[in-house]
Amino acid sequence: MSKKMSPASSESKKMGSASRESKRLSPAIGSLVRALSLAIAIASATACSSADAIDPVASDAAATDAAGDASSDAPAADAADDSALDASAEPDADGDASDGSSEASDATTQDVVEEVSCPVDHCSNHLGDCDESDNDCGGSLCATCADGRYCNVDGDCSSKRCASLGVRGKCAAATCTDNITNGTESDVDCGGQACSPCVDGRRCNDASDCATAYCSATHVCGVPTCFDRAANGDESDVDCGGSCALKCAATRACSLDSDCATARCSSGRCACPPDMVLGPGIAPYCIDATEVTNEAYATYLAADVLPTFPLACSFDTDLVPTVGWPAAAGDATKPVTSVDWCDAWAYCSYLGRRLCGDGGAPVAAADFSNAALGEWWLACTGNGVNEYPYGNTFQSTGCNGGGYSDSSGGVADVPVGGVGTATCEGTMPALFDMSGNVAEWEDACDDSAGASDHCRARGGSFASDATGLRCDAAGADAPSTRDATSPSIGFRCCL
Repeated sequence: MSKKMSPASSESKKMGSASRESKRLSPAIGSLVRALSLAIAIASATACSSADAIDPVASDAAATDAAGDASSDAPAADAADDSALDASAEPDADGDASDGSSEASDATTQDVVEEVSCPVDHCSNHLGDCDESDNDCGGSLCATCADGRYCNVDGDCSSKRCASLGVRGKCAAATCTDNITNGTESDVDCGGQACSPCVDGRRCNDASDCATAYCSATHVCGVPTCFDRAANGDESDVDCGGSCALKCAATRACSLDSDCATARCSSGRCACPPDMVLGPGIAPYCIDATEVTNEAYATYLAADVLPTFPLACSFDTDLVPTVGWPAAAGDATKPVTSVDWCDAWAYCSYLGRRLCGDGGAPVAAADFSNAALGEWWLACTGNGVNEYPYGNTFQSTGCNGGGYSDSSGGVADVPVGGVGTATCEGTMPALFDMSGNVAEWEDACDDSAGASDHCRARGGSFASDATGLRCDAAGADAPSTRDATSPSIGFRCCL
């Protein structure tokens, strides 16, 4: 009999386990389940007994009694089950009781989290997962999709154009009529390599994006000006040439002679006039190859033009040299002398040139020998290299100075470039007489009050010694007042 009861006993244990699990869910349900388990156990035991006869009435009574006993014993059974549960519960790391139910719940939550999270390699796993619009592209994390790939929004596409195609869209090539800024466009359907230039007010990346060929510093197409620091409009170079009032300096780009301050455009570049040479230094400029001659100054006076004077020269009413004028017929190629600083200024201005200074500005008296500021000084020294035009060691026969031994020099001025030509040409090819012959007025005065201002004359003269003939000399010929004249002072111009 006991062996025959073993299956029933095992079944009863299983049902008891089910009862305990049910109690975790609800105490009331647990009580009902335990009662049902007891009834099933009795029925199983009865079925297993084949040797004893069973009275149906007795069986029913027994079942009824068993159910009643189960009902009356429910509180005790609940208490026993609670004790069993309490005993089986293990404290967690914090000392709180935990059971399989909470662990199962945590596991389920973790599974959900793992299902929602994107794989680390989802942009390269050959799947259209996460928020990708196509395999490994589009969405918020992956690279944009190429033309022909699926898309949901324009941002999914490299072309920024998601064309509708049924339920899903496909990335389409950029066009100049798609109402989107894409491809190489700088603004919507304009600019770039394929579309028409943009009108004023539209965004640009460079001048080629604009119909006006002007892209501002804030990347907006606009109307070009002569002071926008860009070569646009009809300018031949940045803010010069064309219709701009400012003409381009030597070496700047040009199309016509009229684009150049030098009035000479050669091979697309502004070139120095034939009687000038290109000076050294970073900023390009031209300087007269020789001192201004008597012949050239006579031509100026014959033109009888109203002189252009700075305010400091308002005292000057006569441009004629104070001594030896008109020059003798044989002195046409000698340097003009006995002109004051203002006469020299007026002559250079007449030709569209200026007295050599600091690129159109005067050289301060304190900067007399500053190589970075003086055009005349740069040209004489070959950009600060030499103390004399021909080198660092004085040569008595190098230029027409006080030590010149030839009877044709050393006592008076001589035709420009006529003495010591081979050596007095200096560091700049075809630039003559920067030392000796006559000293030369420079745009370097200590004030702008008027006639009494002291102004520099550079390079020494036929009467100067070795010290006075140096490029940085400020000897007997300088400084002189603005209204002073001397047979040993002439000038040359810069441009």
